[in-house]
Amino acid sequence: MTGSGLHNLTGFFTGSSYTILGFCANRVLIGAGFEGVKKKGMRTMRKDRRFDGVVRFFSLVVMTVGAVVLMHGCGTPDSAMIEPGFGEGNKWVAGLQREAQQGDSKKQMTLAASYQVGADLQKSLPRAVYWYKKAADQGNTEAMMSLSELYASGGEGVPANKAEANRWLQKATAGGDATAFFRKGYAFYYGVGAKQNYAEAARWYKKAADQGMLEAQYNLGVMYQMGLGVKADMAQAAKWYRQAADNGDVRAYKKLAIIYKEGDGVRRDEAESFSWYLKAAEADDARVQAFVGLSYLLGRGVEKNEEEGIGWVRRSVDNGSADGMLLLGRMYLNGEWIEKNEEEGVRLIMQAAEQDVPKAQSMLGEVYEKGLGGEPVDAGKARLWYQRAAAQGDETAIRKLGVPTGD
Repeated sequence: MTGSGLHNLTGFFTGSSYTILGFCANRVLIGAGFEGVKKKGMRTMRKDRRFDGVVRFFSLVVMTVGAVVLMHGCGTPDSAMIEPGFGEGNKWVAGLQREAQQGDSKKQMTLAASYQVGADLQKSLPRAVYWYKKAADQGNTEAMMSLSELYASGGEGVPANKAEANRWLQKATAGGDATAFFRKGYAFYYGVGAKQNYAEAARWYKKAADQGMLEAQYNLGVMYQMGLGVKADMAQAAKWYRQAADNGDVRAYKKLAIIYKEGDGVRRDEAESFSWYLKAAEADDARVQAFVGLSYLLGRGVEKNEEEGIGWVRRSVDNGSADGMLLLGRMYLNGEWIEKNEEEGVRLIMQAAEQDVPKAQSMLGEVYEKGLGGEPVDAGKARLWYQRAAAQGDETAIRKLGVPTGD
Protein backbone atom coordinates (compact mmCIF):
# COMPACT_ATOMS: atom_id res chain seq x y z
CA MET A 1 0.00 0.00 0.00
CA THR A 2 2.74 2.36 1.03
CA GLY A 3 4.78 1.51 -2.02
CA SER A 4 1.85 2.33 -4.23
CA GLY A 5 1.40 5.70 -2.51
CA LEU A 6 5.10 6.52 -2.83
CA HIS A 7 5.03 5.45 -6.46
CA ASN A 8 2.28 8.01 -7.09
CA LEU A 9 4.41 10.68 -5.45
CA THR A 10 7.55 9.86 -7.39
CA GLY A 11 5.48 9.61 -10.55
CA PHE A 12 4.43 13.19 -9.95
CA PHE A 13 8.03 14.34 -10.29
CA THR A 14 9.28 11.85 -12.90
CA GLY A 15 6.21 11.35 -15.13
CA SER A 16 6.44 13.14 -18.48
CA SER A 17 3.28 15.19 -17.95
CA TYR A 18 4.22 16.51 -14.52
CA THR A 19 7.94 17.23 -14.69
CA ILE A 20 9.30 20.62 -13.80
CA LEU A 21 10.24 21.03 -17.44
CA GLY A 22 6.65 20.27 -18.40
CA PHE A 23 5.44 22.81 -15.88
CA CYS A 24 7.39 25.60 -17.55
CA ALA A 25 6.76 24.50 -21.12
CA ASN A 26 3.04 23.82 -20.78
CA ARG A 27 2.34 26.41 -18.07
CA VAL A 28 0.53 23.89 -15.88
CA LEU A 29 0.01 24.61 -12.19
CA ILE A 30 1.52 22.20 -9.70
CA GLY A 31 -1.93 21.96 -8.16
CA ALA A 32 -3.14 20.15 -11.26
CA GLY A 33 -0.64 17.37 -10.62
CA PHE A 34 -1.68 17.11 -7.01
CA GLU A 35 -5.29 16.56 -8.14
CA GLY A 36 -4.03 13.53 -10.03
CA VAL A 37 -2.31 12.27 -6.89
CA LYS A 38 -5.49 12.68 -4.89
CA LYS A 39 -7.58 10.83 -7.44
CA LYS A 40 -5.21 7.91 -7.91
CA GLY A 41 -3.67 7.31 -4.51
CA MET A 42 -5.67 9.03 -1.81
CA ARG A 43 -7.98 6.17 -0.89
CA THR A 44 -5.06 3.75 -0.78
CA MET A 45 -2.81 6.00 1.29
CA ARG A 46 -5.51 6.86 3.81
CA LYS A 47 -5.28 3.27 5.03
CA ASP A 48 -1.68 3.71 6.03
CA ARG A 49 -0.78 5.72 9.12
CA ARG A 50 2.48 6.72 7.45
CA PHE A 51 0.47 8.72 4.91
CA ASP A 52 0.61 11.81 7.20
CA GLY A 53 4.37 11.80 7.00
CA VAL A 54 4.30 11.32 3.25
CA VAL A 55 1.95 14.24 2.85
CA ARG A 56 4.21 16.48 4.96
CA PHE A 57 7.15 15.41 2.82
CA PHE A 58 5.18 16.02 -0.37
CA SER A 59 4.02 19.46 0.81
CA LEU A 60 7.60 20.47 1.60
CA VAL A 61 8.80 19.34 -1.85
CA VAL A 62 5.93 21.14 -3.61
CA MET A 63 6.66 24.38 -1.75
CA THR A 64 10.34 24.10 -2.57
CA VAL A 65 9.71 23.40 -6.24
CA GLY A 66 7.17 26.23 -6.35
CA ALA A 67 9.70 28.63 -4.91
CA VAL A 68 12.32 27.56 -7.43
CA VAL A 69 9.88 27.96 -10.31
CA LEU A 70 8.87 31.41 -9.14
CA MET A 71 12.49 32.52 -8.64
CA HIS A 72 13.47 31.38 -12.11
CA GLY A 73 10.35 32.91 -13.62
CA CYS A 74 9.05 30.61 -16.34
CA GLY A 75 6.22 33.13 -17.08
CA THR A 76 2.71 33.71 -15.82
CA PRO A 77 0.66 30.60 -16.55
CA ASP A 78 -2.75 31.20 -18.13
CA SER A 79 -4.35 29.33 -15.25
CA ALA A 80 -3.04 31.99 -12.87
CA MET A 81 -5.22 34.45 -14.74
CA ILE A 82 -8.52 32.63 -14.23
CA GLU A 83 -10.85 32.77 -11.29
CA PRO A 84 -10.37 29.72 -9.04
CA GLY A 85 -13.34 27.79 -7.78
CA PHE A 86 -15.64 28.15 -10.79
CA GLY A 87 -14.88 24.81 -12.42
CA GLU A 88 -17.48 22.86 -10.45
CA GLY A 89 -20.11 25.51 -9.74
CA ASN A 90 -20.33 27.24 -13.12
CA LYS A 91 -19.87 25.05 -16.17
CA TRP A 92 -20.18 27.99 -18.56
CA VAL A 93 -17.34 29.89 -16.88
CA ALA A 94 -15.23 26.74 -16.66
CA GLY A 95 -15.73 26.07 -20.37
CA LEU A 96 -14.97 29.69 -21.22
CA GLN A 97 -11.75 29.62 -19.26
CA ARG A 98 -10.70 26.34 -20.84
CA GLU A 99 -11.28 27.57 -24.39
CA ALA A 100 -9.53 30.87 -23.64
CA GLN A 101 -6.49 28.96 -22.38
CA GLN A 102 -6.54 26.92 -25.57
CA GLY A 103 -6.13 30.11 -27.63
CA ASP A 104 -9.69 30.95 -28.79
CA SER A 105 -9.46 34.74 -29.24
CA LYS A 106 -13.24 35.25 -29.06
CA LYS A 107 -13.40 33.39 -25.76
CA GLN A 108 -10.41 35.39 -24.54
CA MET A 109 -12.36 38.55 -25.38
CA THR A 110 -15.42 37.30 -23.51
CA LEU A 111 -13.32 36.34 -20.49
CA ALA A 112 -11.56 39.71 -20.52
CA ALA A 113 -14.88 41.58 -20.71
CA SER A 114 -16.26 39.47 -17.84
CA TYR A 115 -13.31 40.44 -15.68
CA GLN A 116 -13.62 44.07 -16.73
CA VAL A 117 -17.25 44.46 -15.67
CA GLY A 118 -17.43 41.72 -13.02
CA ALA A 119 -19.96 39.56 -14.88
CA ASP A 120 -19.94 35.95 -13.58
CA LEU A 121 -16.41 36.56 -12.30
CA GLN A 122 -14.96 38.83 -9.65
CA LYS A 123 -14.00 42.13 -11.29
CA SER A 124 -10.28 42.36 -12.01
CA LEU A 125 -8.86 44.90 -14.45
CA PRO A 126 -5.36 43.33 -14.45
CA ARG A 127 -6.88 40.00 -15.51
CA ALA A 128 -9.00 41.81 -18.10
CA VAL A 129 -5.85 43.41 -19.53
CA TYR A 130 -4.09 40.04 -19.54
CA TRP A 131 -6.79 38.34 -21.61
CA TYR A 132 -7.32 41.34 -23.90
CA LYS A 133 -3.60 41.20 -24.67
CA LYS A 134 -3.88 37.49 -25.41
CA ALA A 135 -6.61 38.23 -27.97
CA ALA A 136 -4.80 41.30 -29.31
CA ASP A 137 -1.67 39.25 -29.91
CA GLN A 138 -3.78 37.17 -32.30
CA GLY A 139 -4.79 40.28 -34.26
CA ASN A 140 -8.16 40.90 -32.58
CA THR A 141 -8.84 44.59 -33.30
CA GLU A 142 -11.63 44.85 -30.72
CA ALA A 143 -9.19 43.68 -28.04
CA MET A 144 -6.70 46.34 -29.11
CA MET A 145 -9.36 49.03 -28.81
CA SER A 146 -10.48 47.72 -25.43
CA LEU A 147 -6.89 47.91 -24.21
CA SER A 148 -6.64 51.46 -25.52
CA GLU A 149 -9.76 52.47 -23.61
CA LEU A 150 -8.64 50.73 -20.41
CA TYR A 151 -5.26 52.43 -20.46
CA ALA A 152 -6.87 55.77 -21.33
CA SER A 153 -9.19 55.71 -18.32
CA GLY A 154 -7.21 53.54 -15.91
CA GLY A 155 -8.71 51.84 -12.90
CA GLU A 156 -7.97 49.65 -9.90
CA GLY A 157 -4.77 47.75 -10.63
CA VAL A 158 -4.31 49.34 -14.06
CA PRO A 159 -2.92 52.91 -13.88
CA ALA A 160 -3.89 55.30 -16.68
CA ASN A 161 -1.21 55.32 -19.34
CA LYS A 162 -1.78 57.59 -22.36
CA ALA A 163 1.25 56.26 -24.19
CA GLU A 164 -0.04 52.70 -23.94
CA ALA A 165 -3.55 53.87 -24.87
CA ASN A 166 -2.23 55.52 -28.03
CA ARG A 167 0.01 52.56 -28.87
CA TRP A 168 -2.89 50.10 -28.84
CA LEU A 169 -5.14 52.48 -30.76
CA GLN A 170 -2.43 52.85 -33.42
CA LYS A 171 -2.21 49.07 -33.70
CA ALA A 172 -5.98 48.84 -34.09
CA THR A 173 -6.21 51.47 -36.82
CA ALA A 174 -3.27 49.97 -38.72
CA GLY A 175 -5.53 47.12 -39.75
CA GLY A 176 -7.99 49.44 -41.52
CA ASP A 177 -10.94 48.49 -39.31
CA ALA A 178 -13.88 50.94 -39.49
CA THR A 179 -14.66 50.59 -35.79
CA ALA A 180 -11.05 51.40 -34.94
CA PHE A 181 -11.21 54.48 -37.16
CA PHE A 182 -14.40 55.55 -35.40
CA ARG A 183 -12.88 55.04 -31.95
CA LYS A 184 -9.89 57.18 -32.92
CA GLY A 185 -12.21 59.88 -34.21
CA TYR A 186 -14.14 59.67 -30.94
CA ALA A 187 -10.91 59.96 -28.94
CA PHE A 188 -9.96 63.17 -30.77
CA TYR A 189 -13.50 64.58 -30.64
CA TYR A 190 -13.87 64.21 -26.87
CA GLY A 191 -10.19 64.36 -25.89
CA VAL A 192 -10.23 60.83 -24.46
CA GLY A 193 -6.66 59.50 -24.37
CA ALA A 194 -5.65 62.22 -26.82
CA LYS A 195 -5.69 66.01 -27.03
CA GLN A 196 -9.03 67.24 -28.34
CA ASN A 197 -8.72 67.98 -32.05
CA TYR A 198 -11.89 68.36 -34.14
CA ALA A 199 -10.01 68.34 -37.45
CA GLU A 200 -8.41 64.99 -36.59
CA ALA A 201 -11.75 63.71 -35.33
CA ALA A 202 -13.40 64.59 -38.66
CA ARG A 203 -10.56 62.92 -40.59
CA TRP A 204 -10.91 59.64 -38.72
CA TYR A 205 -14.71 59.77 -38.72
CA LYS A 206 -14.58 60.12 -42.51
CA LYS A 207 -12.40 57.02 -42.81
CA ALA A 208 -15.04 55.08 -40.86
CA ALA A 209 -17.93 56.74 -42.69
CA ASP A 210 -16.42 55.83 -46.06
CA GLN A 211 -16.69 52.20 -44.98
CA GLY A 212 -20.40 52.64 -44.29
CA MET A 213 -20.33 53.03 -40.51
CA LEU A 214 -23.63 54.65 -39.52
CA GLU A 215 -22.44 56.39 -36.35
CA ALA A 216 -19.49 57.95 -38.14
CA GLN A 217 -21.74 59.16 -40.98
CA TYR A 218 -24.09 60.84 -38.54
CA ASN A 219 -21.27 62.43 -36.53
CA LEU A 220 -19.66 63.74 -39.70
CA GLY A 221 -23.01 65.31 -40.64
CA VAL A 222 -23.09 67.09 -37.28
CA MET A 223 -19.53 68.35 -37.74
CA TYR A 224 -20.30 69.79 -41.18
CA GLN A 225 -23.50 71.33 -39.88
CA MET A 226 -21.75 73.00 -36.95
CA GLY A 227 -18.40 73.67 -38.59
CA LEU A 228 -16.40 71.58 -36.13
CA GLY A 229 -12.97 70.70 -37.54
CA VAL A 230 -14.30 71.35 -41.05
CA LYS A 231 -15.78 74.33 -42.86
CA ALA A 232 -19.50 74.57 -42.19
CA ASP A 233 -21.30 73.16 -45.21
CA MET A 234 -24.99 72.22 -45.01
CA ALA A 235 -24.88 70.46 -48.35
CA GLN A 236 -22.16 68.17 -47.02
CA ALA A 237 -24.09 67.80 -43.75
CA ALA A 238 -27.19 66.73 -45.70
CA LYS A 239 -25.09 64.28 -47.73
CA TRP A 240 -23.76 62.51 -44.63
CA TYR A 241 -27.12 62.63 -42.84
CA ARG A 242 -28.69 60.98 -45.88
CA GLN A 243 -26.09 58.21 -45.83
CA ALA A 244 -26.78 57.64 -42.12
CA ALA A 245 -30.52 57.75 -42.81
CA ASP A 246 -30.14 55.19 -45.58
CA ASN A 247 -28.57 52.98 -42.92
CA GLY A 248 -31.59 53.45 -40.63
CA ASP A 249 -30.45 56.21 -38.24
CA VAL A 250 -33.61 57.82 -36.76
CA ARG A 251 -31.66 60.92 -35.69
CA ALA A 252 -30.65 61.43 -39.31
CA TYR A 253 -34.31 61.18 -40.37
CA LYS A 254 -35.13 64.13 -38.12
CA LYS A 255 -32.09 66.12 -39.21
CA LEU A 256 -33.06 65.74 -42.87
CA ALA A 257 -36.67 66.63 -42.09
CA ILE A 258 -35.57 69.94 -40.58
CA ILE A 259 -33.06 70.65 -43.37
CA TYR A 260 -35.70 70.16 -46.08
CA LYS A 261 -38.29 72.09 -44.11
CA GLU A 262 -35.98 75.10 -43.80
CA GLY A 263 -34.24 74.68 -47.17
CA ASP A 264 -30.82 74.93 -45.53
CA GLY A 265 -28.18 73.66 -47.97
CA VAL A 266 -30.85 71.96 -50.07
CA ARG A 267 -33.93 73.05 -51.98
CA ARG A 268 -36.83 73.68 -49.57
CA ASP A 269 -39.33 70.84 -49.91
CA GLU A 270 -42.16 70.34 -47.38
CA ALA A 271 -43.18 67.02 -48.88
CA GLU A 272 -39.62 65.70 -48.62
CA SER A 273 -39.44 67.06 -45.07
CA PHE A 274 -42.68 65.30 -44.13
CA SER A 275 -41.48 62.02 -45.63
CA TRP A 276 -38.48 62.03 -43.27
CA TYR A 277 -40.63 62.98 -40.28
CA LEU A 278 -42.93 60.10 -41.16
CA LYS A 279 -39.96 57.67 -41.19
CA ALA A 280 -39.02 58.84 -37.67
CA ALA A 281 -42.63 58.49 -36.52
CA GLU A 282 -42.83 54.98 -37.92
CA ALA A 283 -39.65 54.20 -35.97
CA ASP A 284 -41.66 55.10 -32.81
CA ASP A 285 -40.25 58.55 -32.05
CA ALA A 286 -43.13 59.70 -29.84
CA ARG A 287 -42.52 63.43 -30.16
CA VAL A 288 -42.30 63.26 -33.95
CA GLN A 289 -45.54 61.24 -33.99
CA ALA A 290 -47.34 64.28 -32.54
CA PHE A 291 -45.85 66.49 -35.27
CA VAL A 292 -46.84 64.02 -38.00
CA GLY A 293 -50.37 63.93 -36.58
CA LEU A 294 -50.59 67.73 -36.69
CA SER A 295 -49.21 67.73 -40.25
CA TYR A 296 -52.01 65.40 -41.34
CA LEU A 297 -54.60 67.53 -39.53
CA LEU A 298 -53.36 70.73 -41.20
CA GLY A 299 -52.33 69.23 -44.53
CA ARG A 300 -48.74 70.43 -44.30
CA GLY A 301 -46.40 68.54 -46.61
CA VAL A 302 -49.03 65.85 -47.02
CA GLU A 303 -52.65 65.61 -48.10
CA LYS A 304 -54.99 66.52 -45.25
CA ASN A 305 -56.37 63.48 -43.43
CA GLU A 306 -58.02 64.10 -40.05
CA GLU A 307 -58.52 60.45 -39.20
CA GLU A 308 -54.86 59.68 -39.87
CA GLY A 309 -53.83 62.78 -37.93
CA ILE A 310 -55.85 61.92 -34.83
CA GLY A 311 -54.47 58.38 -34.97
CA TRP A 312 -50.87 59.63 -34.92
CA VAL A 313 -51.59 62.08 -32.09
CA ARG A 314 -53.11 59.32 -29.97
CA ARG A 315 -50.19 57.04 -30.75
CA SER A 316 -47.85 59.79 -29.58
CA VAL A 317 -49.75 60.08 -26.28
CA ASP A 318 -49.73 56.31 -25.81
CA ASN A 319 -45.94 56.43 -26.20
CA GLY A 320 -45.64 59.05 -23.45
CA SER A 321 -45.01 62.22 -25.47
CA ALA A 322 -45.74 65.39 -23.50
CA ASP A 323 -46.12 67.26 -26.81
CA GLY A 324 -48.75 64.73 -27.85
CA MET A 325 -50.56 65.17 -24.52
CA LEU A 326 -50.59 68.95 -24.96
CA LEU A 327 -51.87 68.72 -28.54
CA LEU A 328 -54.60 66.18 -27.75
CA GLY A 329 -55.52 68.12 -24.61
CA ARG A 330 -56.02 71.30 -26.66
CA MET A 331 -58.06 69.37 -29.20
CA TYR A 332 -60.41 68.10 -26.45
CA LEU A 333 -60.52 71.47 -24.67
CA ASN A 334 -61.44 73.39 -27.84
CA GLY A 335 -63.33 70.67 -29.70
CA GLU A 336 -60.93 70.83 -32.67
CA TRP A 337 -61.00 67.76 -35.01
CA ILE A 338 -62.52 65.80 -32.13
CA GLU A 339 -65.63 65.96 -29.90
CA LYS A 340 -65.19 68.54 -27.16
CA ASN A 341 -64.42 67.16 -23.71
CA GLU A 342 -63.00 69.78 -21.36
CA GLU A 343 -62.36 67.38 -18.47
CA GLU A 344 -60.29 65.05 -20.65
CA GLY A 345 -58.53 68.04 -22.16
CA VAL A 346 -57.54 69.43 -18.76
CA ARG A 347 -56.36 66.00 -17.61
CA LEU A 348 -53.99 65.70 -20.58
CA ILE A 349 -52.74 69.28 -20.23
CA MET A 350 -51.98 68.63 -16.56
CA GLN A 351 -49.90 65.58 -17.52
CA ALA A 352 -47.94 67.63 -20.04
CA ALA A 353 -47.44 70.48 -17.54
CA GLU A 354 -46.05 68.07 -14.97
CA GLN A 355 -43.43 67.09 -17.58
CA ASP A 356 -42.26 70.73 -17.67
CA VAL A 357 -43.68 71.71 -21.06
CA PRO A 358 -43.94 75.53 -20.77
CA LYS A 359 -46.90 75.91 -23.16
CA ALA A 360 -48.82 73.28 -21.17
CA GLN A 361 -47.97 75.08 -17.92
CA SER A 362 -49.24 78.35 -19.39
CA MET A 363 -52.47 76.69 -20.52
CA LEU A 364 -52.91 75.13 -17.07
CA GLY A 365 -52.60 78.63 -15.61
CA GLU A 366 -55.47 79.66 -17.88
CA VAL A 367 -57.48 76.62 -16.75
CA TYR A 368 -57.25 77.77 -13.11
CA GLU A 369 -57.72 81.42 -14.03
CA LYS A 370 -61.00 80.72 -15.88
CA GLY A 371 -62.15 77.55 -14.11
CA LEU A 372 -62.12 75.32 -17.20
CA GLY A 373 -62.82 71.60 -17.39
CA GLY A 374 -64.65 71.48 -14.08
CA GLU A 375 -61.70 72.94 -12.16
CA PRO A 376 -62.62 75.72 -9.68
CA VAL A 377 -61.20 79.20 -10.24
CA ASP A 378 -57.98 79.43 -8.23
CA ALA A 379 -55.90 82.60 -8.69
CA GLY A 380 -53.04 81.21 -6.61
CA LYS A 381 -52.66 78.08 -8.72
CA ALA A 382 -53.07 80.13 -11.89
CA ARG A 383 -50.20 82.42 -10.90
CA LEU A 384 -48.04 79.45 -9.85
CA TRP A 385 -48.38 77.77 -13.26
CA TYR A 386 -47.90 81.04 -15.13
CA GLN A 387 -44.70 81.61 -13.13
CA ARG A 388 -43.38 78.15 -13.98
CA ALA A 389 -44.10 78.73 -17.65
CA ALA A 390 -42.63 82.25 -17.60
CA ALA A 391 -39.43 80.93 -16.01
CA GLN A 392 -38.99 78.90 -19.20
CA GLY A 393 -39.63 81.92 -21.43
CA ASP A 394 -43.26 81.38 -22.39
CA GLU A 395 -44.42 84.75 -23.72
CA THR A 396 -48.12 84.18 -22.99
CA ALA A 397 -47.35 83.46 -19.33
CA ILE A 398 -45.06 86.48 -19.09
CA ARG A 399 -47.85 88.72 -20.41
CA LYS A 400 -50.38 87.13 -18.06
CA LEU A 401 -48.21 87.83 -15.03
CA GLY A 402 -48.37 91.52 -15.92
CA VAL A 403 -52.17 91.40 -15.59
CA PRO A 404 -54.01 90.98 -12.23
CA THR A 405 -55.33 87.46 -11.86
CA GLY A 406 -57.73 88.19 -9.02
CA ASP A 407 -55.52 87.83 -5.91
